[in-house]
Amino acid sequence: RQFIDSGIWNLKLNPVEVVTGKFDCYLPASEARSSRTKFLRATPEMTLTIPSTSSKIVTVGAYNGSLEQYAPFSGRGLADVSRENSITVAGLIKPDLVAPGTNIVSCSVDYYRKGAYTKKSGTSMATPVVTGAIALLLQRFPGMSNEEVKRKLTYTADDLGLPWNQQGWGMVNVKKLLENY
Repeated sequence: RQFIDSGIWNLKLNPVEVVTGKFDCYLPASEARSSRTKFLRATPEMTLTIPSTSSKIVTVGAYNGSLEQYAPFSGRGLADVSRENSITVAGLIKPDLVAPGTNIVSCSVDYYRKGAYTKKSGTSMATPVVTGAIALLLQRFPGMSNEEVKRKLTYTADDLGLPWNQQGWGMVNVKKLLENY
């Protein structure tokens, strides 16, 4: 069998060492699970998935420009700075920044047909915006280290006035990102 049985599951944990007394459990991304699979008492403030829990990863949240708010499906939470402890110990709030992530025109599954485009939403739509910005940055400043890239991304982002766990440093700003430093 490839799938676990359906129903309500109770997890019993036998810890080797208790650090904070808190336990975080994650479900696979929505594309990899049934729409009926969910937590009965989910914590919306702790919804990061791997690899975004790493402090070295640039975690991109999705922003809904039409509603001027963080997209509710977009992950948020705390990152593991030391990579040794529970992610809740580290205290580094994610996402690092946000980018447009709702109703983005993209190729549809039927991309071989002429004009086969669709509107999609998700961090999978927001992340390519930041990836493209990074590509432009590295084209302009090819000697930048990964730490410098992340620092420049976050310091040039526009504060949206949202809580930190919903915007990080703010909205990616490509124009400011490409200015000399």
